[in-house]
Amino acid sequence: MHKFYISFKVHLLKIANNLLREDSDAEDAVQETFLRLWKIKDRIKDEEEAKALAIRTTKNICIDQLRRKNVVRFEALDGYENYNSDNSMQRKAEIKEDYNLICRLIECSLSPLQRRILEMKEFEEKEIDEIAEILNMQPAAVRMNLSRARKEIREIYFKINR
Repeated sequence: MHKFYISFKVHLLKIANNLLREDSDAEDAVQETFLRLWKIKDRIKDEEEAKALAIRTTKNICIDQLRRKNVVRFEALDGYENYNSDNSMQRKAEIKEDYNLICRLIECSLSPLQRRILEMKEFEEKEIDEIAEILNMQPAAVRMNLSRARKEIREIYFKINR
């Protein structure tokens, strides 16, 4: 299992760097992930479970860091712009609320397959062909599910915020 974590570090760094945009912050997040998983290593059954836990833990740590800094990025979802520190506190609060809402919508509104495809594409930065291979699907089916997932989140979001 130890070799698995070392080889998986590059993948986790990619995820963390995509979310945090700072190499040092990404390194810290991955290090924290490994520390947390080390504490429960005896309860992890296999590499698949370790991989899933590592990805989820890394994402959660990154989201916590972004929340602490009041920085929220929407680049992973269509139709949003990247806001910087010049925004007012009110706007930052609105962005944070939107971010939390979108996270809940992804969690609650999408099928497990759509959610997994969206996560792999947007947060893990996998290519369509790579996702198709991992999920044993045709690339066209992956594109269709990704498109439907994005559309579903967009539609629900705009219904709520009218």
